[in-house]
Amino acid sequence: MKRRNPYPVGNMMQSNLHSFGMLIKERTFSSANYRYGFNSQEKVDEVAGEGNTNTAEYWEYDTRLGRRWNLDPKPNPSISDYAAFANNPIFFNDVIGDIPWQQVFKGKTISHHSDFAQRRDFKENGVVVHDFHNGIDMPEKSGTVIRTLAAGKVIEASYDKWNGNHVRVDHGNGIKLVYDHMVEQPLVKAGDQLKDGGDIGKVGSTGLSTGNHLHISMTINGQYADIGDVKDLQKFLTGDETVKISVMTDKKTGKMEDRIYQINKDTGKLMQLPNTSNEKNSQDKKSDIKAADTKREKNNRDVYN
Repeated sequence: MKRRNPYPVGNMMQSNLHSFGMLIKERTFSSANYRYGFNSQEKVDEVAGEGNTNTAEYWEYDTRLGRRWNLDPKPNPSISDYAAFANNPIFFNDVIGDIPWQQVFKGKTISHHSDFAQRRDFKENGVVVHDFHNGIDMPEKSGTVIRTLAAGKVIEASYDKWNGNHVRVDHGNGIKLVYDHMVEQPLVKAGDQLKDGGDIGKVGSTGLSTGNHLHISMTINGQYADIGDVKDLQKFLTGDETVKISVMTDKKTGKMEDRIYQINKDTGKLMQLPNTSNEKNSQDKKSDIKAADTKREKNNRDVYN
């Protein structure tokens, strides 16, 4: 007797969209009961027709204009308070309408499509080796000015075959950031004291790089941490913001652990707080992917054998 699947897969929505989410006419289908649309935001079709208005926690968004109807609750002096996705929906996303990620390029923001801790394979002296990405990569045109994410002291501004032209900044309390692959010699030198948002160099593709981009890595007490988890580095460093951040505890396996950090305003010292929302360490991303692949292969065998 053939079993009936109690959880059938239904096609709730399929659409072709313009860049900022406006529907392409006659190339869309959506179930009447499906509430979500572009950028995983909730549709509000009764306002201006199907697919033209979305809502999220911090905004009402118009897909035809590519603009929000309300002012940005976290305004940015370099762009309009009505702007969405840093005016670049191909690279950047903003699911709740908050644009929380800090600026690193002039007028642009960090997108939280983080590739932190992803496995990478490359050749070294003709031998294929692998490691786990210790930061995040942001594609950008060559020569685009890079800004520091917070005040700190430059401890290195130099070149090597891996990082290319790069700048290493010490923010105190064991927190350091590195900005890699600059097109030319950095705009700063070792010993310089940086202000929040100061220019430090320009985007390039020097060192171990396959295209113009900025690689940013962060270490906390010598362990790599996902800078994409930090909404505002300057506020974190001054004790005004607590962060929950993924830390790579084992560089050989890519094993991850979620930690909560805060700077004590009275002592100025970094504290690690109890992670009550996630007592169990997050799983090794590589193991997760391998397990998913193994399960998928098993399911395929069950179906076709």
